[in-house]
Amino acid sequence: ETPKLENIAFTLEHGGSISGTIYESDGTTPIPNINFIVQSEFGLLYIGCSDENGEVTVENLPFEAELYVQNPTFNFCDGPEYYLSEWWRETPYFPWQWLDPTIIKLDNDNPSTDVSLTLERGGWISGTVYDNESAPLPDAQVCVSPFAGGSWRECTQTDTDGNYKL
Repeated sequence: ETPKLENIAFTLEHGGSISGTIYESDGTTPIPNINFIVQSEFGLLYIGCSDENGEVTVENLPFEAELYVQNPTFNFCDGPEYYLSEWWRETPYFPWQWLDPTIIKLDNDNPSTDVSLTLERGGWISGTVYDNESAPLPDAQVCVSPFAGGSWRECTQTDTDGNYKL
């Protein structure tokens, strides 16, 4: 039988916060409903969504941990998904490769900081998949890779007419 523990006292410390604004590439037009993800050195993700003014705050972040701010292509915030991924300070973001993202460390003396992201719009690939009898092929998986022989980067399914868009 597991012993019953009673009267255990503990305190919870407040964490830090990172706030920012997400802009179009012009640096002035705010983008609403966009992911603002803070990733810790331990792999934990803290997610916020930008409001109608492009502003966002992510709270309860750990002190003394290495934190990285990013915007991935997938969007949990019901906003557009056609912006290129990046780390804060305009460093390209690739899930399989960290290209020297800027480290943020919060502590009791510096419990919060402000950052801004300016995002570039990306393009897309679209087409139709046909079977060997030249009939459109529905529900086929289409994936793209950033380089020959690389692992997939993004995937989608064709619609009922064999069309896809990535």
